[in-house]
Amino acid sequence: MLSPGENFFDLWVGKGEYQPAELVSSYKTSTQLNLDLGSLLTFVTIDFYDHETQHTSVSEGTSCFYNLQISFKVDADANFIQYLESNYLKLELYVSQGSEPTKIGSGLIQLKDLVYENKNDTISKVISGSLTFHGESTIR
Repeated sequence: MLSPGENFFDLWVGKGEYQPAELVSSYKTSTQLNLDLGSLLTFVTIDFYDHETQHTSVSEGTSCFYNLQISFKVDADANFIQYLESNYLKLELYVSQGSEPTKIGSGLIQLKDLVYENKNDTISKVISGSLTFHGESTIR
């Protein structure tokens, strides 16, 4: 049940297509270890607004179908609109090999189009497309 001024921000994370050479290179840069593509397990984390970090399920291979739908309950007030105008949805790609997952890339989705590009008051704006993850350049 929504209170007055509340709304849902829906997000769907679909398919991941990863280039094997880039995965191996990013993993080696992050860990100094070799990546076994034969048992590749990945997942994506999602950070949005003041909500807890969400994550996809673990998927196998270089072509993954995460199929994660999340509904974030938000107060549709001036603070939230300002957040949409100036911030991003942050996604991070992890490889799970061994005992600890390793972050090997991250990407940002600009949110201001949700505010500025919606020409229809009766239908919610949708951002659709692809995200390129940029590899980690430091060893942690």
